[in-house]
Amino acid sequence: MGEDALHQRDAGRSEDQTQEAGVSGRALERGVSNNSLVSSADMSQDGLDEAAASRRTCCGRKAWLYPELPWGAPPETDTTHMHGASFLAVWEMVTFLCCLYVAVSVPYNVTFAEKQGNIQLQKGEVPPDDCVFLNLHEFPPMKFYMSLADLFVDFIFYIDIVLNFHCACWEISTRLPPGVPGHSKTPQWVMIDDLVDIRARYIRGEFATDILGQIPWQYSDCFLEGRPEVKILRLFRLLKLLRLHRLKRMIKALYRKFPKMELVITGIELLITMTLVAHWMACIWYIVGYPSPGQGPATGWVVMEGIVNEDKVHTEGLSFFEWVSSFYWAITTMSTIGYGDISASTSQERMVAVVVMCIGCAF
Repeated sequence: MGEDALHQRDAGRSEDQTQEAGVSGRALERGVSNNSLVSSADMSQDGLDEAAASRRTCCGRKAWLYPELPWGAPPETDTTHMHGASFLAVWEMVTFLCCLYVAVSVPYNVTFAEKQGNIQLQKGEVPPDDCVFLNLHEFPPMKFYMSLADLFVDFIFYIDIVLNFHCACWEISTRLPPGVPGHSKTPQWVMIDDLVDIRARYIRGEFATDILGQIPWQYSDCFLEGRPEVKILRLFRLLKLLRLHRLKRMIKALYRKFPKMELVITGIELLITMTLVAHWMACIWYIVGYPSPGQGPATGWVVMEGIVNEDKVHTEGLSFFEWVSSFYWAITTMSTIGYGDISASTSQERMVAVVVMCIGCAF
């Protein structure tokens, strides 16, 4: 009896151990299976993320070109996919020079160049139409080179509009980078490189002034030849000055890029601003002093300087002297030096002189 009881007890223990081993094996299998499912889910999610990123890149949803990192950008910024910074730096310099050219040439063409065309009329010659595409070879040398430069600058600005729809940009914002919910307590640099965001931002911002400044009013002579309204349309060339907002933006970028050179950049900004304002005032001073066809004997500073005689005959060969005299007067008046060798003699000229002196006080 005792031996039978021992055999039954040992058999029971063996069955219990076998059942426990089976349960442990099944649990281990479930655990491995669950881990495999989790790993598969993670790998699937990673694969989806990579596929989505690849799809955005392949389908053109990411920016074509990336600017360089601004001063104070987050150090953990991933720059492996950012390219085109060198090209954009050169492009910004080219557009900066084009903006300076527009700031100088457009007012000059509306004032000085327009009046200098009277010389050919005085000689009894018929000046060529201003259509640059048909009569470029007949233009005087100064007008020829400026027309070529105008075509080049217009081409640059049209390309610039296209690039603005495809270039990434940095902005200071409290929102966190894409994919990170919430907002930051302090403003920080955020990269905008999704094309949908880039285009929406550009359309809400500078697109209207850029496209309005690029309407080719100067080519109206090609399809309104000889019409009296051409002279009015030529005045719309002044809308090109709307592109000058880029100068302010580029100078701000210099402040951010070279924070230790603030005094130098401020001096350059002041010099550019004063020179451009003086040039614009010189153009206004010239057009106000130039005698109109309907008035009596010619008077004013242009007569005193021998640019136009009392019979309203424009002296030939003084194009540079006309601009230098006007610019000289604008600088001396804005700086309140006023030597008096070129002075206002008519009511219109004195009104302009008062405005220029007030502008000079602002500097």
